[in-house]
Amino acid sequence: MINDEDTEVIKETKIKQSKASFILIHVMSSIVLIIIALLFISLITSKKGEYREKGIKAYQVGDYEEAIRYFDKSLNEKQLFSKKMDLDTRMYLGSADIKTGRYKDAIFNFNKLKENNDGSINSNKIEEYLQLSIAMDGYDSRDAELNIPALEKSLKEGNMSVRLLLAGSYYKAGYYDEMLSIYNDYIKDEGLSYYVAYQLSSYYIEAGDYETANKYIEDGLKIKDDDNVMKSKLLYNKVVYYESFKDYEKALSLMTSIYESEPNNKEFENEYNYLFTRINMDPEPVIKEDVD
Repeated sequence: MINDEDTEVIKETKIKQSKASFILIHVMSSIVLIIIALLFISLITSKKGEYREKGIKAYQVGDYEEAIRYFDKSLNEKQLFSKKMDLDTRMYLGSADIKTGRYKDAIFNFNKLKENNDGSINSNKIEEYLQLSIAMDGYDSRDAELNIPALEKSLKEGNMSVRLLLAGSYYKAGYYDEMLSIYNDYIKDEGLSYYVAYQLSSYYIEAGDYETANKYIEDGLKIKDDDNVMKSKLLYNKVVYYESFKDYEKALSLMTSIYESEPNNKEFENEYNYLFTRINMDPEPVIKEDVD
């Protein structure tokens, strides 16, 4: 039989076991809460913002390769409450893709923006850059002429988004009247954009019609969109316009500002060096031949 003393021992043992279990549960719960807290802190204090700022600084000085690297790192960082930041970062990333000719990457990023945009990014700008990227990607394609029948059919069916790509395909195939017709219709419906101003001014420069080219350049530069990805290209056409009239001083002055904004652009660097050398060339030859 269990006496009173044994009963008391059993009771004390159970109390001790209960206390030990409570302490263990408390410790385990605390550990879990600490882990959750650490995870939460890591999700709201990542390096996302730091990478983004470094990307923006690189973008602003024209180092688009470096900018892309940091924007990618920022978007790959996990952080709570960062949707608006990520949308703006992706807009920068897509713009840098265009600047470096990564048109397929740009298409991906602007489609992603269209899908996830909460209204914090200008939807018209997203669509403009998306169609620009599609057009430039198609323009680079060797099969541009082969795409024309399908694009014409799509346009007849009411798909207006193919117009820039179709115009670029016409240009590459040498169908200039058809190209001009598409661009003119686009301008009537949507207004002039930096991209269309650049394409038309480039066409007229190649055709030797510099005055018409300059009209599109000037009209394009009146658009209030100083951060547009095509602005530097349009300004470059203005440099070519100045050169056509042998106004090398103005050409160099403008080219200097363009080159300083994008110092890693090889085309801009070469043009700057050419103009600088032309203007600063020593009029006296290094070796004078004996004319006597």
